[in-house]
Amino acid sequence: MAPLDASSLRPNRALQDEVLEQLQAVLEQAEHRGDTQLAEAARKKMLSVGSARATTISSSVAGESWLDCMSRVCMRCISWCGIMASEQAVVFATSFGTLLCLASDVRLGLIAWRSTTAGHSGPGVGALVATDAKKPPLLLTLIQLVLCVQQPPANWRQLDRLTLTTLRAVILTPTACICSAFVIGAFLALARFMQRCREVQAIERLRASQNQRFVQFVHACTAATGFSSLVLFLRLRRDRLGK
Repeated sequence: MAPLDASSLRPNRALQDEVLEQLQAVLEQAEHRGDTQLAEAARKKMLSVGSARATTISSSVAGESWLDCMSRVCMRCISWCGIMASEQAVVFATSFGTLLCLASDVRLGLIAWRSTTAGHSGPGVGALVATDAKKPPLLLTLIQLVLCVQQPPANWRQLDRLTLTTLRAVILTPTACICSAFVIGAFLALARFMQRCREVQAIERLRASQNQRFVQFVHACTAATGFSSLVLFLRLRRDRLGK
């Protein structure tokens, strides 16, 4: 395998670290042997790589890749929409409509409990309890309407439907934006990971080819694959002839 050109390695930080490690090892060996010329050349190369790395970092900060830019936009969208969604959720949970629905459900529940335990009810209370027992609680109905689980009744006026649409928009729109940004950010993170894998693939292949234990392990696995496939072919061939 042909050695990699140092100029092609410097734009990548992982490859730059590898070059600096190799140069540092050469420098230590040269100083140990007393080879001043080789040590001086290694120092100059390390300074050259370090300056190239600083230039690369400054240029990457000035012009980041489109993956990093889009990821930053998604993170900003999640943060801002998260603030809006949490604020609207708190306001909705403590609003007059929600609290009044809860109070009405609690009141009807207490009336039903008293009529059940006492065995009798006041005038009109029994009919009211029997009628409301067949209907879902007001708070549950309100939440289902806001979350689009239940559609508004057909006898609602346009103003009522407009009010429900407005409430759905201010509560569900930030949540939808958060989910969309999260999904897009996940795909961008995966794309960035694949890009980083392609960047370090050349140096990792070189390092793997220089590792004797890894090369021996690959050869052993290759031999096992070939031998196993031959044995399975003989077994399958024998089974077919036996039939």
